[in-house]
Amino acid sequence: KVTSPCSGIVMEKKVNEGEYVAANVTLFQIGQTDPILFDAMVSEEYINIVKLGKNGSVEFNVWPGKTFKGIVSKIEGKIETSKIFHVYISIANPNFKIKPGLSGFAKIYFKKKCIVVPNISILKTLDRKAHIFIIDSHNRAHIVEVETGLMNSQYTEILKGIKDGDLVVTAGLKGLRDNDIVKIQ
Repeated sequence: KVTSPCSGIVMEKKVNEGEYVAANVTLFQIGQTDPILFDAMVSEEYINIVKLGKNGSVEFNVWPGKTFKGIVSKIEGKIETSKIFHVYISIANPNFKIKPGLSGFAKIYFKKKCIVVPNISILKTLDRKAHIFIIDSHNRAHIVEVETGLMNSQYTEILKGIKDGDLVVTAGLKGLRDNDIVKIQ
């Protein structure tokens, strides 16, 4: 009779019934699967944003469209050479539906108060610097260099260069030059 030192399910069986084994040999691997941890590989640019306790969700490739909710329960402190770090999302798994090793995609939710502009309003120069036209109180356009942050398919976060309340040009950028008079619509 063999008794496991912890509760869980048999993840791997390394010996068959009737076989003889030497002392100090691993016979079974016991794993905890409720909750189960999903290993999300996150780009290093998010290191200051991802925090323990943040809500997250995972969509596994075997169940497209089905989302499993969880929370960030562990964050590795090391950035790998591929510029990622590991974040573990703890997901309830009472019926063992989620099996270890399943692949999927994770989302980690956070709220951040920041200035965002439509991607279409950002101009990039050859030296990869970002610029935006803002409109002053006399309806004149002025080009300003900005520092960008996070972005998605529609919007980009602006870290430096403009302030809350600045009017940003989002249309008619072609041919627009610094100090041109613009019509606001």
